[in-house]
Amino acid sequence: MIPSLSFTIGFFKITPLFWSLILAGIISSFSLWRKLREDYKESVIFNLTLLSFFLGLLLGRLVFVLFHFSEFGLSLNNFFTLDLGDNFSLFGIILGVILAVKWMTSGEKGNLWEVLDALVLPLFYFLLLGGLGYFLKNKEWFSLGYTFTGILGISLSSLVANKYRSFPWYKSGKIGFLFTFFSLISSLALFLLAFFKNDTLYLYRFGWLLMAVASGAALYHRSGRNIKEDWRNFFKRK
Repeated sequence: MIPSLSFTIGFFKITPLFWSLILAGIISSFSLWRKLREDYKESVIFNLTLLSFFLGLLLGRLVFVLFHFSEFGLSLNNFFTLDLGDNFSLFGIILGVILAVKWMTSGEKGNLWEVLDALVLPLFYFLLLGGLGYFLKNKEWFSLGYTFTGILGISLSSLVANKYRSFPWYKSGKIGFLFTFFSLISSLALFLLAFFKNDTLYLYRFGWLLMAVASGAALYHRSGRNIKEDWRNFFKRK
């Protein structure tokens, strides 16, 4: 039997997931700084980290509220207080982080794909530790699937990072491969995991599938391949 590790301060419920995400935030911030420190000023990296954190939380909460609109209604007070603690949408958080990177790279004239590639490990740290914290909070075994996805992603990322430019099907060798490839794989994994949740939020599952399709399209675009040529070669082989 796993003991309860949760307690409440005012309207804010402190859970193992809360502490695991704090730890993931610290580790991820350090990982992002290591990846970008040679090409970006520390102030830029710090601002990106803060913007990603706040925009991720905002969109994560907004998407969660939209999926549970009958409970929240149009009350701004409910948005900031009702069920606050760990009720955020992972899908919304990731969208918020991507928008933060897009905003930062546009303003600082940075390379969008370079920064997104640097975010691969931090996002896997969040999956690993977040899944573990969610399991300790809710005792739901399916949540360890997030942890397993994070472990697998961390294990493969360094291997793929050193070899993707030699992949015959990735002709261009451009940066952006890591984010688009692992976004595709992770979205499919999270899409499958979503079916183990005991809820009726089918639109949420569709969101992961949509992200997988978008990631696959972006990966194909970055590869430098020509869709007409590939289509023609496909039928020639038949």
